[in-house]
Amino acid sequence: MIIGIDVGGTNIKSGLMDLDNKLVFDDSRPTGTTQDEIVNNLAEIINELNDKAKSDFGADVLGVGIGVPGVVSKELDHVFKCTNLGWFDVPLREILKEKTSFSVYIDNDANLAALAEHYVGSLQNVDSGILLTLGTGVGGGVIVNNKPFRGGNGLGLEVGHMVIGENFFNCSCGKNGCFETFASATAIVRHFEKMLADNNITVDHEISSKEIFDRAAKGEELPLKAVDRYTTYLAIGINNVINVLDPQVISLGGGVSAAGDFLMDMLTKKVTENLFVKGFPSAKINYASAGNKAGVIGAALLVKEEMTK
Repeated sequence: MIIGIDVGGTNIKSGLMDLDNKLVFDDSRPTGTTQDEIVNNLAEIINELNDKAKSDFGADVLGVGIGVPGVVSKELDHVFKCTNLGWFDVPLREILKEKTSFSVYIDNDANLAALAEHYVGSLQNVDSGILLTLGTGVGGGVIVNNKPFRGGNGLGLEVGHMVIGENFFNCSCGKNGCFETFASATAIVRHFEKMLADNNITVDHEISSKEIFDRAAKGEELPLKAVDRYTTYLAIGINNVINVLDPQVISLGGGVSAAGDFLMDMLTKKVTENLFVKGFPSAKINYASAGNKAGVIGAALLVKEEMTK
């Protein structure tokens, strides 16, 4: 058995995966607030899942994989920066080794979601592919030659902070014009709320990206304008990625992927219109299919990848 853990800003998802890449148990609990509390929660989860592997499945745990929403060392042992958790320069493998005695491998959560898609989802049978996660922000994971690509120092494809234009608000990183300020679920909601304010329209509920896409699909003017702007900038970012990496497939995950054919048709048209070389084979764009447990599955698969090197 292998333990996979996906650390989010709100919840920690975890699970046990067998050697056939099947998730046989999964769980979720609140992340915690302070670094010490979160680390102690991780150690507790690991020890509990180890006990469960033995008692329920009669199996030993071979290792632990952990995904975090931040920058991880190329050695997969050290979290350099994880803004959502307030972590900076945390030797997580060393700390958890002392608390659990297990071998721990750590990676960026988008990298691990891409790894899950490669094994069991939309990037299967693809030796060069990219997963873009379009949620609160924009994350990216890359598969090259059937392996995760992390760059020279472990910072590969922080695509959400690629600057693609000038926006009406700054990114959480401090820059203006980051891809995720145009192409995340948060971004389209923020832009739509600005449009409502500019038109002196008030609403009595919290706007979601799903509502915007649903209303746009029905032909409502302001939602349609918001989606048109959203897909324009999403296409710009995707075309940039195609020009740099030339992947076979680009998969879209995260909350925005629920928009379905309405988004995909509009987006594909704009990407095609702006290809660098018209008529030349280019990346197929589809939706991620590994589901909301992709982070846990990918974290467990990370251990399998590292142990077979």
